Amino acid sequence: PGSAAATIANGVVTGAMMSGTGAVRTFGVTVTGGEDVVPTGAVTASITVPITGTIIRWYVSSDISGSIVFDILRSAVSIVGGGGNKPTLSGAASNNAAPTSWTSTAVTAGDIFYFNVDSSGTLTSATLVIAFNVT
Repeated sequence: PGSAAATIANGVVTGAMMSGTGAVRTFGVTVTGGEDVVPTGAVTASITVPITGTIIRWYVSSDISGSIVFDILRSAVSIVGGGGNKPTLSGAASNNAAPTSWTSTAVTAGDIFYFNVDSSGTLTSATLVIAFNVT
């Protein structure tokens, strides 16, 4: 089952979702700049995750090739950390990876995650999905 968890006015964030079945669940966000490139810095959405687990993979996609870098925060602190592999598109329409060198991949029921766009180029929208194993 899926449910909308966040919407920000002016088309900046079109939704954050939680869905999935079995042992793997997902949550994420779609960001859009309308007809302009996705803005950076102030673009923030949040979602409360009601299930405990461990993040196992991130996915970023767009309808065209382009570039965007996301950061994921919990309690205003990046869980990716300085040396971690931030969810990124670089001249591509999709990318995914397991988190490496993140300061935390733990998800505790009730955690609130925030999504920021660190940089963006050419894309007018992009979707970030985080997959995690339920524990």
